[in-house]
Amino acid sequence: MNFKFLKRLIIFALCVCCFAIGLVACGEEEEEVESFAWPTTGLGALLPDPMNPNCQLITNNEREFYVEIDKVTRDDFDYYADMCRRNGFDIDVESKESTYDAWNMDRYRLKLEYENRTITIDFRAPNEIGAIVWPKSGMGAMLPAPDSNKGYGMEESPADFKVAVAEIKTKQFESYVAQCREKGFNYSYYKDENKYSAKDLDGNTVIVKYSSYFKIMDVAIYSKYETDVPNIAETTPPPTETTKGETETTTSLADMNKITPGIRDTLQYYEKTMNGYCDFMAIYTGSPLQQKDYDAWMDKFNDATSKFSSLNVPEFNDNELVYYREVQQRVNERMDKIKDR
Repeated sequence: MNFKFLKRLIIFALCVCCFAIGLVACGEEEEEVESFAWPTTGLGALLPDPMNPNCQLITNNEREFYVEIDKVTRDDFDYYADMCRRNGFDIDVESKESTYDAWNMDRYRLKLEYENRTITIDFRAPNEIGAIVWPKSGMGAMLPAPDSNKGYGMEESPADFKVAVAEIKTKQFESYVAQCREKGFNYSYYKDENKYSAKDLDGNTVIVKYSSYFKIMDVAIYSKYETDVPNIAETTPPPTETTKGETETTTSLADMNKITPGIRDTLQYYEKTMNGYCDFMAIYTGSPLQQKDYDAWMDKFNDATSKFSSLNVPEFNDNELVYYREVQQRVNERMDKIKDR
């Protein structure tokens, strides 16, 4: 046997294998996505530049601007969300641990999300407001028709119905919520000054959200078979010492069903606002950077105290009086903790 030939053949075969493995490895390398310069025109120019080399442009047109920023931390996300807030995206804010959803005064909507060391920026231009016709069948027909026939974004399927109704005043929003309750949507409900969510006996869910700034009311109804139903209570802070007053309202000695809805809503609004005011004052240092937030909280403080003071306490029934005193005591305790600031 020619051992020299066999040796050369084995060496050649090994070389071929190594070359093939190298080709496969090269083919499996991730294709690098080139970063881009932050735009100075169009939708992107309305947002602050994150000054990050790992920005990847996904969509950029007159209606939508979508960007992903890789290799970031949660601190980076919090910092950029704060930059956006200081650049005017501070209206109807819904903020959770890994998301920031807000509008600016021109009705541009910004959604930020942090996941797997990536920030996604979803920025949308305002929808055009036009005439809407309330449905007479399907999911939408289960809800009362609103006072306005102006709006946008109507969507309907066998499982849900959604629409944004424009030119709605605060009293009209409150009236609409009351009408939804009369329609049977008054089980497992959540309510604050600009949101209402409830189920009916069949398990269908209605969600109504109101923007007092834009006078727009978002209405949605979801079938009991729909699994992807938003939870508007998710943005409520978890129970902590600073929100204890708000959460204690659920364990009131008063019978909440025997309290006039207007009185209950005013007391809940007052307590929630005062809790938020106390939370802010606990971190307030007098810095010029906090001036805008301070002015906003003072406006809320004055509005809440004015509504609280206007309550006709002598006309309260026993349950209303119990609840009134509970709220007053909790708020006073919170205010005592910050009175020296």
